[in-house]
Amino acid sequence: MNLLTDHLKGRARTQLIATALWRMSALLLVESIAIAIVFVAGHAVMERSFATLVERTSLVLRGSGGTSQRVRTTNEFLLALEQLRGRYTPWTMALTAITDRVPSGITLTALAVDQHTALRIEGRAETRESLLTYRDAIQGLSFSHDVAVPFSNLLQRERIDFSISGRVDRALVVLPSTPL
Repeated sequence: MNLLTDHLKGRARTQLIATALWRMSALLLVESIAIAIVFVAGHAVMERSFATLVERTSLVLRGSGGTSQRVRTTNEFLLALEQLRGRYTPWTMALTAITDRVPSGITLTALAVDQHTALRIEGRAETRESLLTYRDAIQGLSFSHDVAVPFSNLLQRERIDFSISGRVDRALVVLPSTPL
């Protein structure tokens, strides 16, 4: 370079700088293209993985969706059954207890418990003593209270058409325990 004139030296320097810049920009362009290819490939792989994950999740949800619905339906049914069971009163036990205590000389013609647990018993008593015995027997039941015989029924001594009223406490009417 020492043999060249100043003008040629300046051109050679400019040529070297331009070549270096061109090589650096080409290298930068190649690196940018390589990075872009990596990003595009990574995006494609992630998109494919996401689609596979969505597909598998959909299959699992679709497969267990029916099961979940059946479990939900069964749970709703069990809840409704439990509510019904809580409102159930074993009336057979109560009515059996009331009729088992009928003494001789008493004939029942009607026995009713309404939805408000009002008890009404009608019948015929041979004597006032048998009617009072029956009233006391009903009062002795754990689930009955406010048992009353109208005073007009107690005025007669024999052959009394009677009516007994009272209330039944549903919570105290229980099923007998059965051994397993």
